[in-house]
Amino acid sequence: MSVYTIYYKDGAKLMRPVKDETEYRLLRDSQHNRTADKHHMVQMNYSCLPNDDGTLKGATRMSRSVGMDIDFDPKAPDYEQKMASVP
Repeated sequence: MSVYTIYYKDGAKLMRPVKDETEYRLLRDSQHNRTADKHHMVQMNYSCLPNDDGTLKGATRMSRSVGMDIDFDPKAPDYEQKMASVP
């Protein structure tokens, strides 16, 4: 699976590849991500490949991966159960 983490540098939206499943899970399951609202969570990209300079804007090469954005309300009583059910 091709997964990229998105970050900003000098006002440009860039992305870099996530090295492996361990790094992916560390980013996804971080304490920051568990407590952040949607706009401050770590951003991931599964649908396109970056330009040669790492930029996302204007990217035209599609990835062979598919990702889904699943939002659970952290204040819901069954939040932990829902999070545990996501592979």
